[in-house]
Amino acid sequence: MVVEVVIENAKGSDKKYELHNGKLVFDRNLARGFKFIGDYGFVPNTLMPDGDALDVLVLVSKPGRPKSKVKVKPIALMEMRDDSSRDDKIIAVHSNSKKRSLGQKEKLEMKYFFEHYKNNHVRVLGFKTAEKVKKALKEAKIRFRIKNVL
Repeated sequence: MVVEVVIENAKGSDKKYELHNGKLVFDRNLARGFKFIGDYGFVPNTLMPDGDALDVLVLVSKPGRPKSKVKVKPIALMEMRDDSSRDDKIIAVHSNSKKRSLGQKEKLEMKYFFEHYKNNHVRVLGFKTAEKVKKALKEAKIRFRIKNVL
């Protein structure tokens, strides 16, 4: 499966931006000492229970460019709770990558990053296989359609 994502934050950045009406808007600085561990963005036309699009962390060796569209291959779903709502993240690689799964060290690094980069109550519930991504994408697209029809 290949998914198109929009990158908002480049790997290595210590600032969080969000795309609103085609413009990158500064959201906040990451907690002291934290930098994005991959390119970070979202799947367009999706909606999660927290009111935002389905987030994607793209594992890259070099930072991408904010506002760029990238074709990625999901390799895992990180189930997460942010405050009181579900805020899962797709973990992906570029569509031509041969990487197919996450190692334990990568999972620990992601868990630590997402549980601490905002200075608020976030809990990583676990990692699921890429098969679980299909279900999460389908549900997020349905939520988006329902919201935009009503």
